[in-house]
Amino acid sequence: MVETSSEQPARGRRSLLSVGERIAQAGLLVTAAFLPLSIVGAQLGFAAMLIGVAVAFACGRRGLVPAEAVWPVAAFAAVCLLASFVSPVELPWRSWIAWRPVLLALLVPAVVALFDDSERAVRRALGLLLGAALFAAVLGLVQRDSGFDLNHALGLRKAPLRIDSPSGKGFAAVGTFNSRLTFAAIEAAIFVMALSLAFGAKGLLRRLAPAAVALACALAVVSAYARAAWLGAFAGIAVLVLGMRRKAALGLAGVGLLAVIAGAAVPSVRERAISAVRTTANQDRLFIWSRAGEVLADHPVLGVGMQGYPIVAAPYYDKVDPHFPMRTWAHDMYFTLLLETGPAGLLAYVWIFVAVAALAFGALRSGRGPPLAAVRLGALGAATSLLVDSLFHDVLYDGEAAMTLFFFAGLAIVGLGKGRAKEGEA
Repeated sequence: MVETSSEQPARGRRSLLSVGERIAQAGLLVTAAFLPLSIVGAQLGFAAMLIGVAVAFACGRRGLVPAEAVWPVAAFAAVCLLASFVSPVELPWRSWIAWRPVLLALLVPAVVALFDDSERAVRRALGLLLGAALFAAVLGLVQRDSGFDLNHALGLRKAPLRIDSPSGKGFAAVGTFNSRLTFAAIEAAIFVMALSLAFGAKGLLRRLAPAAVALACALAVVSAYARAAWLGAFAGIAVLVLGMRRKAALGLAGVGLLAVIAGAAVPSVRERAISAVRTTANQDRLFIWSRAGEVLADHPVLGVGMQGYPIVAAPYYDKVDPHFPMRTWAHDMYFTLLLETGPAGLLAYVWIFVAVAALAFGALRSGRGPPLAAVRLGALGAATSLLVDSLFHDVLYDGEAAMTLFFFAGLAIVGLGKGRAKEGEA
């Protein structure tokens, strides 16, 4: 039978769509596998997801992501671009795309919708994510006493990276990253997800694997001595408790209480936690916030542009202490966004998570997609962990942590779009 001229483009489009779907699906799995390990791998997965979804959209796939999530992301991107355009200083080119991790909040649910079996796709992605987190956690625990640097051992770093532990004994856990803060923030978020999966699974055997990952991640987070990550982990647990049934919630609350008691019994952990509320131990952060307040007073409406704060703030620092070393951002992501994108940028950023939470909790209350309920709740808890961490660190500018945050935000709303549209639909 001979193809008509009208059938040939349709066949070509179907072939192109199939390729796009495969690229996007591979990108999701690659991203999940590398988030706890490597920004390079995660970025490659991100790029594949973006390309694959763009191809699928061009071939007629619509309704993969709920519109309630699309609008705040679009608004945030627009405000960021505007703030950079009107910035009072010349910005590096990277600043124009510094907002790109937020796209994962849309890409993750869009790619999951491209799988024939979305539940299986989510399970595979989480299996890779938790497996990588377990490896990173064990590596971090080894580093605590030995200072072993896997990147150096593999020839990826000329000299071994060893960061002294804030406890004064041994080394801080960093996994495969350069910062204990990045490592702890990501492991804390995955710890919350693993807890949700462990308490949400049916049967003892199905609970063992996520419970083991949760335990390893918890020990690794403690070994990093990152106070913001500790606080974030407990905030994530609180979200799980609020979303679980009473029996499971009481059990999880008991686990949290035991964790507090265990931590308080360790002198180095107890002292590190107490130092969080001592002004004498946080003079550097108070200095930074004071200078940031001065910058805000001079640029209150449109901000200074994405990643423009370090450039604009330099004279403010020099006026008070020209030798002050920590000259990055405001060490509070929300404060940094207010400084760089103005009130509109901060509101748009918050709008993203309000929309995600409303969609996810709405699905949980209505019982939509019950097999993924533990995943959805765990994703909300994990995102909350990183949002609380953002009160003390600039998570959006910490590539690995930012991607993890929006990966979980996207995971919280999987399956809530209109689904696959028929070919050719607008």
